[in-house]
This record gives sequence, C-alpha cells and structure tokens, in this order.
Amino acid sequence: MRNIFLKIATFTLFAWIGLFLFSGCGKTENPDLSYRVPRSFTEFPLPSNRIDSDKLPKVKDKGKLINIDNNILSMVNGDYRLDFVKKDNNYSLELVYIKDLPSTAPATPDRLMYANAFPAEVYIKSQTTENHFSGYREIVMKDYGFLAQAEFKTAAGSKITVLDHYYFPKESETGVFNIRKAVIVTEAKSADTGFESIYSIGSKGSGTYNWFVPNNIFLNFPSGLTSKVFRETQLGLPMMMMYNADTGYTVSLSRYQPIVNYIDNNFASLTAINSKAEAKIEIAYPSLDTSRKFHPISEGAQHVFDMSLCATRCEDYNTAMISAYNTHFNLQNQRIVDTDIYEVYRVVNEDYKTFLHSKAQKDEDTGKQYTSYGLPWRITIQDGEFGPLTYQAGFIGQQIPSAYQMMLYGIMNNDLKSLQNGLNVIDFWVIAAEFMSLAGVPRIWYDTWADGFREYPCFIRMAVDAMEGLLDAYRLAKAHNINRYEWYDAIEMFANFLVNNQNSDGSYYRCYNYDGGPFENWDNGIEEPPGNIAQSYRKDSTTMPVRFLGKMYELTGDAKYKEAALKAGEYVYQNLYPEGVYRGGTCDNPNRIDKEAGVFAMYCYDTLYTLTADDKWLSCLLQATAFTMSTVQVFSFPVKESDLKAAYPLYYGYNDGMSFITGNNNGLDNYIAFIYYELFRIYIITGDEIYLKQAELVQQNTKSIMNWDGTLGYKYKSLVAEASTIYNFTFSSASDGAWVTWSSVANIDPISKMLTNFGFADVAEAKKYDLATLRATLNTIGIGGGEHRTYDCSCLADIEK
Repeated sequence: MRNIFLKIATFTLFAWIGLFLFSGCGKTENPDLSYRVPRSFTEFPLPSNRIDSDKLPKVKDKGKLINIDNNILSMVNGDYRLDFVKKDNNYSLELVYIKDLPSTAPATPDRLMYANAFPAEVYIKSQTTENHFSGYREIVMKDYGFLAQAEFKTAAGSKITVLDHYYFPKESETGVFNIRKAVIVTEAKSADTGFESIYSIGSKGSGTYNWFVPNNIFLNFPSGLTSKVFRETQLGLPMMMMYNADTGYTVSLSRYQPIVNYIDNNFASLTAINSKAEAKIEIAYPSLDTSRKFHPISEGAQHVFDMSLCATRCEDYNTAMISAYNTHFNLQNQRIVDTDIYEVYRVVNEDYKTFLHSKAQKDEDTGKQYTSYGLPWRITIQDGEFGPLTYQAGFIGQQIPSAYQMMLYGIMNNDLKSLQNGLNVIDFWVIAAEFMSLAGVPRIWYDTWADGFREYPCFIRMAVDAMEGLLDAYRLAKAHNINRYEWYDAIEMFANFLVNNQNSDGSYYRCYNYDGGPFENWDNGIEEPPGNIAQSYRKDSTTMPVRFLGKMYELTGDAKYKEAALKAGEYVYQNLYPEGVYRGGTCDNPNRIDKEAGVFAMYCYDTLYTLTADDKWLSCLLQATAFTMSTVQVFSFPVKESDLKAAYPLYYGYNDGMSFITGNNNGLDNYIAFIYYELFRIYIITGDEIYLKQAELVQQNTKSIMNWDGTLGYKYKSLVAEASTIYNFTFSSASDGAWVTWSSVANIDPISKMLTNFGFADVAEAKKYDLATLRATLNTIGIGGGEHRTYDCSCLADIEK
C-alpha cells in the first residue's frame, strides 16, 4: 500500500529531501509503534473503583517527602511544595512556591499560592441534601506519598470515609501532585440514598484572576457570573486553570485519565468560582452540572477516581495557559489508535472519482456554454445518498482544495482520471465560470441548477481557502509543465486585491462585496445572509490571508506580499493576540470564538515566524496552538445506542480526536484533522515532544469516526460525519449524519503536505531523524509557496488540452 507514494522521479528544489531524509543523514532505526491500539468495537469499560494503592508510582526519582516540623508534612516537586498543615487536630492543604528557598522553609504569605482549609468534602442525598466538609484528621506517610483521611457521620447515622492518596504521577511533570480519591460508605442508613464527593483548590478573598477552561473561558471570567459549571464531556481536556495576575501564581486541576461512562452516573463536573468571597476550582464526582448526581449509598459502596493538581509560576497569562494545557495533555496519556493514514489517503482520493459530478451549463446573459465539475454538498451516511450539486470554492465546499488533491494523487500514482478530474474542477471555476471579479474578489458559491453563482457575499475565509488551494494547484501544474496561465492570473488578482485593499492599520474585513469593499446589504443586488453572520466590518479574520500572502511571496519573490503579511501580523499582535481568543473562522456562524479561527491563527503566526525568525511570533504560535488544541477531545466516553449509522463508532468511545466547532458550545466535528502537519512543524521548531505527541493524536485519532477500513458499514469508505453532539451521551448530527466536502480535505490535506514536504506521512517516522536534519528540511520548505515537488507520471501526456 505505502509503495504507491514512492514514485518520485525528480526533485528540482526538493533535492534536499533526498539529501537529508533519504540519504540516512541523522537517521536511526524505525520507531516502535506497538503502543498503537487497534480500533476495537467492544463494550466500553466502567470505572473499576479499586483503590490499588500498591500500584501507585513510588516516590523515588519523582519528588520527595519531607517533615518540616510536627505540624507540617510536605511533598516537593520542583519549585513547588504541597503542605499538609495541622491546626486544631485537622490538616489543611497549601500550595507553596519555594524557588530560591530551602525546601523546608515554612510558608510565608507571599509564598502561599493556593489553599483549601477543608479538603475533604462530601454531599449526601437524604431527606435534605447535606454538605459535610473538614480538614483531614490523619496524614500517613506511604512509599507513594501520603494517605490523607477524614470521616463523616450523616444526620441519619451513615458513616462515610474519605481516603485521599497523594502521589507523584508516572509522567513526572514538574509541579504536579496527583490525588487518588476514594470515598467509602462504611455504614449505611436507609434514610440516606446517595453520595457525591468534591475536591477543590483556590484562594480566599477577591483578586485579579485570569481563567482558562478549555474551549470555554479564556482570560476573563464571563461577565455577570460568579461561577460556571461544566460537565467534563463539554471540555476537550477535563481541566481548569486560574492565574493570579498580581503574583503569576497559577493552579490547574484536572481529572487524571478518567474512565467516563453514562452508566450509573460515572462522569464528573468541573466548576470555576470567581466571587468576592473566593476564587477556586472544584471537581464534583458524580457531576453536579444540570442537577446533582449521586452514587447510591449501601454498606461497602465506594467510588475511586484520580485528579492532577498542578502548580506553576508564570510571567503572563499566555505562558500559564500554554503550560497548563500541555502539562495536562501529557498527563492524560491518550491512546493512539492504529489508523493506516496511507490507506486513508488512498480511499479519500479513490472516492473522489466516484463522487465527482459533471453537468452542462449555460450562462443566460452571455450564452456561454460549459460544463461544471464538482463534489456534492453532502452525502448522507445513513443511505449513501448524494445531496445537492451546489459548490463552494472554499469553507464547507472546499472544491478547489479538493481539486488540488485530485491532481496530486493522479500525478503521484499515474492516475489519469484523478488528474483530469482535478484539472476539470479548477478549469471550471477559473476559465469556464470565470469566478474572479474585476476587483480580484472570487465568487465563491455556484449553484448548478441556476447555471451560475449564488447571490452571496465573499467571506475572506472562503476566499483564502479557495485561493490557497489554487496557488498549490498552480505550483503543482507548473512543476509538471501543465500550462495554466489563467490560474496564475487569478491568484495574482486576489493577492493584489489583498495588498491594495488592506486597511491602514493592517487589518482585513470579514466579508467583502465583488467591487472590493466591505459587504453591505444589497451590494450588487445581494441581500445580507440571515442570522447576522456577515458582520462585514469585523477585523477578527485578519489572520486568515497571512499564510496565502507568505506563500505568494515565496512563489513570486515580490516583497509587497511579505510586507502585507507582516503588516497584518502587527494588527493581529496588537489587537487579537492580547485577548487570547480567535473568532470568525466559521462563516455560517456570527463572528464567534471558534477553533477554525484558531487554526488560521496558527497558520498566521507560523508564517510570520518563518518570514522573520522573531521569537515573538513563536510565542504567539504556541498560544494559538493551546487555544486551538483546547477544543480537541483527548479522552474517551461512549454514547447511548442510536438508530443512526454515524453513531456506531461512538458507542465504543471513539470520540477522542473530535473537536468542538465553536467556543462554549457542544457541537463536534473532525476539522482539527487539518493541523497535524502544523503541529509537526511546531515540534521541529521547538523540539518540544509534546507537540509531536499532539500531532500524532490528531493524525491518528481523527480518523476513528471514518469508514476508512470498511468496518463502520457506510456505503463509502471516506465518509465521516460532520457536526454532531455527544456531550449528553446521546448522538445527534446534521442531516442525521452526513459527509460534507471539507471533511475529506481535512483528512488528507496534512497527509499530502507531509508527503510532498518530508517524503513520509506518519509523524512517528520523524523519530528516525534528529532535529537538526528535520530543521534543515523545514528551512527549505519555508511557508510552502516555493517550487512543488515533482513525480514521474506518464499520464501527463494524455491530459486534455
């Protein structure tokens, strides 16, 4: 299977690939991939509720335990100490910053980071709900850390024991202290029917706190609220972070490698509290999100779960957010699904040949006759039926980027049909339908039944998708002596539009008309789309043209494109980066916080760093990456059975790799598949293996809901459902589960970038090469606008002229 991608003939500019990757320079043995687990459709597990304290990691080499005095027992991890402080026969909990101090120095107020005077807390469901909380009554030193104990007696006489096992996690993350909480019913009374446990950490009194709750809260706490509760399934990573802007002290709390199941309420909630009285983070198990859940009380009943408590001191909020996300991502220790991405690439491109439609068209105004070529708007998973033949050049439709992929696959594999299909699609847009307006703004949406373009404004996001796809197609065509001067003319028109219509502050508008100005209702006879989605004068989309401009600079050598990119970057740096959020990536939503805007921010900052080597852009890139990755679900849970075929893989917990579409919302898709190539670039730039780990998760697990190996029973192998909702353990999806064109581009775009730029598609293969080799390769790749890699393809002589 994989040999079909090795038909490389000449390298032109890409001779460096042979020099570095194929010569063996800096090369080691093939990586061991035995840790990858097959996609298996078996019953999803329930939590074991076993304490198994003998299996906890031992203290050795992970931290140390100290006895400061008779009243303070401590765990030390790096520059941070977790103190159990005895007062009035109860132990409270304190996080202490000890850098530049002896590890045994008592905590002073300026070194006290966060605390909890009553770390043992349970809720009891009885005639009324009872809240019991206290300090620990006893602390016992163990070979793994400390066992902290407390006991409660309910009004009815039930007895509840709390056993909190504090240990250092096996991942050896600095500043992290793990807690295995066991709550045990030692005596049960019939009046008591349920129990729930709470664990929290925070600070008394008001302060200047910034917050990070993955995909939901960034920097500022929601206006008008003092608390916000999230079921953990609403968070891609089940964690929360609070940052003291005055001291830099940061604390974050997560569920550690949870087994989440709707059966018997085996799921938690996380709460952020930011009131005048206190600021804190808490985890409740079972959840208290919409209504308080409980586990039933009976003698001997218990629940057991693990958490990670992380302390850091950071110079600013963005650094804290990046650090917290990456730490807790690593602590989750996600499974990696054994997906054959080379087969994914093949089946998507083979299905393109089945999906492509052609239809005779006639322009009623000019009488011009031509044929439209394109992929259907959707294909329903339930029955494999094709949807309407309406085409968007970018965004949902991704017609032009899809056509580039068809061309590339055809040339790589001597497949004339794929190559010709790609040429036909792009020739339809550029030459036949003449999608470029005189102003250089592309017409973006074509309805075959109307023989023309829909009366719809041009979102900059849609245009960038289309024109960057066209730029790549032109590079590929030129490298293989396929003359398409009209394609270059279209690319240049759009690039010059971006240069000539850039706002004086460096920004771009969200939505344009075809005369070149920001769109307004009834411009050119076009009515504003419903739902207040245009918001033309918003400038949050300024990140989006930057990579295209950078590639155009590499393609042409014309400095005006580089200057426009840098000018846009400065606007972004001054106006968007400080907010910590990115908006406007999804054109069918009002200018919302969303991951697609985060993806384009990553592209933007990577481009600027590549152009300048200025570390400020690298800092921005890592911030945008944490923002974007926070939308990704990195733990698993099952949904209830459904009549819909698209739900099938989710019965078995294959949600990890899906990502939330917009901020503070619950819809998911697999768009994040786009960024594994980008994450791989970040790994090469930084040398930080957390980004290689993130790249591999995104590369492999985003395909778990795809029928690539035929096991899901869909009519076509490349089908994958788009917008779906699962947080409440029931499955619902747009069109009851449907593939839309962008889904396939998201899955194969990074694969093709890896193949054409590095010669391999699986990021794990990078472990064969040292970083110096990979960095030399990346320096030659640049942004991706230079000469395209070439292949030996005999079918080039047979394409239609």
